[in-house]
Amino acid sequence: MKSRWLVRVCPALNRYVALLGLKWPPLGWPAEPFIERACRALGAGERGAILLAKATNADLTLLDESKARRIARDAGLSVVGCIGLLEAGWRSGIVRDLRQAYTELLRHGIRLDLKLLQDSLAKLGLPGL
Repeated sequence: MKSRWLVRVCPALNRYVALLGLKWPPLGWPAEPFIERACRALGAGERGAILLAKATNADLTLLDESKARRIARDAGLSVVGCIGLLEAGWRSGIVRDLRQAYTELLRHGIRLDLKLLQDSLAKLGLPGL
């Protein structure tokens, strides 16, 4: 059975694993050699997210970087990005003002593709940024 939590880690993977109370290394660790090889070109956060998601059989992995998303999908993982997660939150009523959420992310220096944000808002029938 799959884990029922979203995997998103940073370079301090061991600290987060300890905070979550997980046994480390998780069952199934290490990942298949092809996944480990593919992940070598990624940053520590993306690499850790993919390896931990695969090892714990996570339902969903939060990744924004396109190369990491491709590798995760090739490894059989379900992937959602920041924009998709916020869209789902807006649809469910958790995020009340999606346009404002996007504006705040940009204001705080979060690097997101402006065209993707505009497309997201247009798809949902909301005014652009």
